Amino acid sequence: MVPFHVSTIKNVSKSEEGRYVFLRINFLTPGFTNNAKDGGFIFPEIKDANGFCYKELTIRSTQVKNINNALRLLKELIKRVKAKEIEESEK
Repeated sequence: MVPFHVSTIKNVSKSEEGRYVFLRINFLTPGFTNNAKDGGFIFPEIKDANGFCYKELTIRSTQVKNINNALRLLKELIKRVKAKEIEESEK
């Protein structure tokens, strides 16, 4: 697993197929512009020719309770980080 900051998460979703539950995390990618919430935030391009970034991460489980808990915790963390960023920008 590669460590990442919660502010690099674009969105999080859950889906079910058969006996499996999937938690999908989509990340911001180079060149991505978010005009709606971040005032025109542009994710920087990768300068290294051999560089790469993760676009998404999918976790599969048979334990619905665990995936639901992880989804809830991630969404709460994202809200707290965004609220803190807004609070700091208003100072």
